[in-house]
This record gives sequence, structure tokens and C-alpha cells, in this order.
Amino acid sequence: MSLKILLVEDHLINQKMAAALLKKLGFSVDLAKNGEEAVVLHKANKYDGILMDIQMPIMDGFEATKIIRESDNETPIIALSGNPDSDFSTRIEELGMNGYLKKPIDVALLTSTLKSSISAYM
Repeated sequence: MSLKILLVEDHLINQKMAAALLKKLGFSVDLAKNGEEAVVLHKANKYDGILMDIQMPIMDGFEATKIIRESDNETPIIALSGNPDSDFSTRIEELGMNGYLKKPIDVALLTSTLKSSISAYM
């Protein structure tokens, strides 16, 4: 049985590239186009990890993470951002995120981050 990842990403090309990488690494992938969809999917499904874009329409990744963390402190959430600002690391730590990856995503860094964040992926 493959591990299940929720990929939260609003940009179509980034969605396709990240989903293909995750599938190549052996993950099953569900896709949300914004934070609001991520919250709904998280409530309906069990995920082994969440890759959360930060800058999205409707609901950003910080707000979605805050809502998810109200009921779930176990599922690893890894932030994705192309332009992390100076407060970025502080905010992801305060929200209980498990790390972050800068976009565009580096395959080796994605693999090592997933291995360190998702204990079942060893």
C-alpha cells in the first residue's frame, strides 16, 4: 500500500510536476487547488503528509494549516513557497508545520524532507 499525500498547489504546472514527482517516489496523491479545498479533503481523508503551498487564492496555506492543526497535530505538513519572506520560518514553526521546501522543488531535497518528516516513508 502506498502512502497518501495531499498536495495543495494552485498553479497548474506546479501541480503536474509535483504530483508526477510524488507518484514516482511511490506516493498516492490527492490534489487541492487552495487552502479551503485542503481543509475539506483533510477532514474527509487520512493523509500521511501534506505539501502546502503558502500563497494561494481563497485561503492561503498559513490559514489552512492553522485550521488543520486545530484538530490534527500528527500529520506532517511541509510548506511550499517560491518567495519565503523574513518571517516565513517563524510562521511555519508557530503553526506547527514540519519544514518547508522552496519552489521550484528539488527532487533530492523533496525526498530527504519526506523521509525525515513522514516516519512511515523509510
